[in-house]
Amino acid sequence: MPGRALRRIAVTLPTVLLISFVIFALLDAAPGDPMAQMPLTIPPDVRAAMREALGLDAPMLTQFGHWLWQFFVIEPLHLMDRLLGTGLAGESARVISWQTRAPVMDTVIERLPQTLWVVGLGYLIGVLIALPAGIYAAARPHSRFDRIATLLATLGFSLPTFFTGVLLIVVFSVGLGWFPSIYDTTLRVTSLDTLGQQLRQMVLPVSVIALYNAAQISRFMRAAMRDALQEGHIRTARAKGLSERAVVLGHALRGAMLPVVTVLALGAPQVFAGAIITEQVFRVNGLGQLLITAIQANDLPMVQTLTVIFALLIVAANLLADLAYGLLDPRIKAGVDRHHGRG
Repeated sequence: MPGRALRRIAVTLPTVLLISFVIFALLDAAPGDPMAQMPLTIPPDVRAAMREALGLDAPMLTQFGHWLWQFFVIEPLHLMDRLLGTGLAGESARVISWQTRAPVMDTVIERLPQTLWVVGLGYLIGVLIALPAGIYAAARPHSRFDRIATLLATLGFSLPTFFTGVLLIVVFSVGLGWFPSIYDTTLRVTSLDTLGQQLRQMVLPVSVIALYNAAQISRFMRAAMRDALQEGHIRTARAKGLSERAVVLGHALRGAMLPVVTVLALGAPQVFAGAIITEQVFRVNGLGQLLITAIQANDLPMVQTLTVIFALLIVAANLLADLAYGLLDPRIKAGVDRHHGRG
């Protein structure tokens, strides 16, 4: 298993570099100038000095190499300095936002908790609903529960999140007044009362994300479980007199989880990117809204960093899914070992 993990990581590293370069090249070719937002009263020589300080006059490959060093070396060192109290980074230059003139990663770390609270909790709740619902619907095909679950999954997957968000605001915020429509990012939980306020304002955005992901994942779970229940060894297990619960949970579930693992792993980082709309609807001051404001302000360092972070999350999730296959199905690990001459 460690050898397979190292091989997968070795394949992943060039992929990460290629993704970083493609994103950087596309953003570098995009129209816009960070100096366009500066006052027109700035003298040309000062403006030229500012462009030189930002590295805008350097060739694209030089700018990419400089950003690559800052993002993958300097920023992790600064993070270690913050956590461990060391001084490894020293006075090394960091990735600076053109809009705020502050280090990009400091802003990302500041916004990350809001996104994790809303998006992470919404995805977790969606998974916890989808897996048992999909398994039960597959084990009881054409039952009333199966029909209702299929209908709800189709509706939840078909409706865009911005429509679902606005609908929940109209019904539960404007109509019934149960929950706030705007997420207060300045709220600090210091008592039971503020904890209740925090939970109330999280209900609507978390519900939107949970509904969409539960609908998507439950469909995959049901389809995968239905296919697994048609396998020959499942018929053999039933012929031996095993209970339906033992057949479903003890024999079919492990095989059914193989395709679902891919959906779960790749869906988690995509939720962070897809939650941009939800964060805009409910005014959640998270990474999604940060990306939108950076695009509007033509803040290329912020956009570059956020898009690469999202891409890295997807690559890392794909790596974890590949490693999980070997745990769920030992035949995959055995096949890889034979391919490399160790089986």
